[in-house]
Amino acid sequence: MLDLFIILLRNIGIISVMAIIITRISTFRTSILNQNATWNYKLFLIAFFGLVGIYGTYAGVAVDDAVANSRVIGPFVGGLVGGPFVGLFSGLIAGIHRYAINPEGFSSLACVIITPLQGLIIGLLSSRILSSKHPWLPTLLSAMAAETIHMGMVLILSRPFPQALSLVKLIGPPMIIANSIGITSFILVIESVMKDRQIAATHHAQRVLEIAKETLIHLRKGLNTESTTQAAEIILARSHLDAVSFTDTQKVLCHVGIGNEFHPIGDPIQTTITRQVIDSGEYQIGPHIHADGAPCPIHSAVVVPIKIQGKMMGTFKMYKQEENGITPLDIQLALGLTNLFSQQLELELVEKQFKLMKEAEYHALQSQINPHFLFNALNTISSVIRSSSEKGRELLLSLAEYLRGNLNFAHEISLRQEIQHVQAYLAIEMARFGDKLRVEFDIPADCNLTLPPFTLQPLIENAIKHGVRSRKEGGTVWVKIKEEKNLYQIEVSDNGKGVGPKKAATLLIPNEKSDSVGLINIHHRLIARYGEQSGLCIESQEDQGTQVSFFIPKGQ
Repeated sequence: MLDLFIILLRNIGIISVMAIIITRISTFRTSILNQNATWNYKLFLIAFFGLVGIYGTYAGVAVDDAVANSRVIGPFVGGLVGGPFVGLFSGLIAGIHRYAINPEGFSSLACVIITPLQGLIIGLLSSRILSSKHPWLPTLLSAMAAETIHMGMVLILSRPFPQALSLVKLIGPPMIIANSIGITSFILVIESVMKDRQIAATHHAQRVLEIAKETLIHLRKGLNTESTTQAAEIILARSHLDAVSFTDTQKVLCHVGIGNEFHPIGDPIQTTITRQVIDSGEYQIGPHIHADGAPCPIHSAVVVPIKIQGKMMGTFKMYKQEENGITPLDIQLALGLTNLFSQQLELELVEKQFKLMKEAEYHALQSQINPHFLFNALNTISSVIRSSSEKGRELLLSLAEYLRGNLNFAHEISLRQEIQHVQAYLAIEMARFGDKLRVEFDIPADCNLTLPPFTLQPLIENAIKHGVRSRKEGGTVWVKIKEEKNLYQIEVSDNGKGVGPKKAATLLIPNEKSDSVGLINIHHRLIARYGEQSGLCIESQEDQGTQVSFFIPKGQ
């Protein structure tokens, strides 16, 4: 019995050494610690632990037409690591193999039944065992209980009973003790791998936070060449990468590190993998191939999309010189940093939206208390009252409605509310200018549209102030809304003086001397709310008038 025990311990020692060696292989470490429980992962574990069970059979010792073996180690550990499904099927592989090599063996039937059952039962208990403070102790006790049950099954299923009893007395104690030690050793090895992974994850998280702390202050300025270059230099200095790059959806914003001569700032995106990431919205790892075949020294990359509120804004790229040089930790670093970048940029966008709204509120309040506007409005009403008290009363109500509308600081309002505000304003202006001012609306009756407040009224006011009023004979302002497949097109145009294409191109550029602050505010608020495609588009020709248009997506 002692010799048998020593042989089993030697075989288990070999299995333990195998466990130590194989868990140092990065592919195995990644697979065995995978938390996503995919079918590929489960099949890998079934195959691996099934083979461990088969090895345990071959490494066993023949005793009275039976085999004293360490077969149970594979399915048992498989059940602990992969759950009941892995434990059951790796046990079936090992048990069926045992039966196949000697179907007439004294304990073959007992082995083919008990081996998968051991894997299944321990799999059902795995979460409770592994979550304990010291997993090795319940593992040891469970393994001893499982092997004791194994011996009991041999007594129940094997005949003649005296021979079965004699066999169990001979191989029972060595197998129960040796296999329990082997299973516990295997679990201790895997536990050490898990601890290494946790330590690595902790260091990785700390590195991400350190890099983020230094880079986010720069990215608060937005996704531009200056901010991304500063961030890329920090990331490169803090990592083992060979190059770091940022792009928007069309061009290179920065490239820091080797190969920068092949990726000049402002050049269109040249690599296939980057275009695929922008099109798909999913990160990719792969070879770095320049579209024009340039001999760039970079050979592997991970490219991660940068999104703000679900919208693609650009990419963050990490490079290494060697082929297939991107490691799982590099991928996690890229994903972690990009997530923080996106959150920071999104917070910056929210702050910008808030600032723009406050500016809109401020300008609305300015209009509300603008002495010049109030003087003209009251002077007009005073003149009208002399000839028609009823018309004067209507204008006073319109003025009150206009001032009340300026106090509406909601995030969005209905088109009906915005038109009411516009009409209150126009009632006063048309009373001032009479037949020289005409405003025509072309809006579908069933138009179900919401938009930011203070959008249409400032555009109409601008058309009157800088267009129609500049002509002695006056003019017309048109307000049109067209409904397209997924968009509403809103257009405010006039047949006033106009400014010419060059001047029109500067109206949305911030300038301390500019008198188009209202236009710029509306332009940026629309972009912040709906995206670049919704910004103002201004077309103008001298002596032919001006057209201002924008789009609002349906369902927004």
